[in-house]
Amino acid sequence: IRCPVGTGILGWIATVYNPVILGCYTQGYPSGCLKIGAPKCIRGQQTRMYMLFMIVFPILLAFMFISTAMTLIYLTVYNQDQRMTRYQYGANNSNRMTRQTFWMACQYVGAFCVSFIPFALMYVVKIITDGDAPIFYLLFWQALFSPLQGFLNAVVYSNDLRSHLHLVGQTIA
Repeated sequence: IRCPVGTGILGWIATVYNPVILGCYTQGYPSGCLKIGAPKCIRGQQTRMYMLFMIVFPILLAFMFISTAMTLIYLTVYNQDQRMTRYQYGANNSNRMTRQTFWMACQYVGAFCVSFIPFALMYVVKIITDGDAPIFYLLFWQALFSPLQGFLNAVVYSNDLRSHLHLVGQTIA
């Protein structure tokens, strides 16, 4: 909750929110004033820096954090599997948990990427092209998948839960 509220308040203080057709958005005012040869901006001269530091960088930091956390979890499970191999008879279940953890970590990182990377790309394209590039597909992707981030994580978690319940059912029977 702190990040969206903090971003909103800092954007309000920095006067980067300006009117567009249907509401307010992070852009200079008057519209198009950030382009070369355009009239001077009355408000929102620092819009590009705001979008970069308050929107794109936090998403990239979150991606790096999630990737690092998933890698560390994978390495922990791998080390545990390696220590436990001396107690196993046969090689049928060798590194089973390591493989499951790897695919689970990939699914969680993938759910994050599907939800937030198009959002960051949209702002990077807007910064680079002064908002002239058609970004309909990025907007569509963002509008479709950003609200589903929690749902995608739940799907990944429920797949793991389903496989564990199946394994418990097999051991009981």
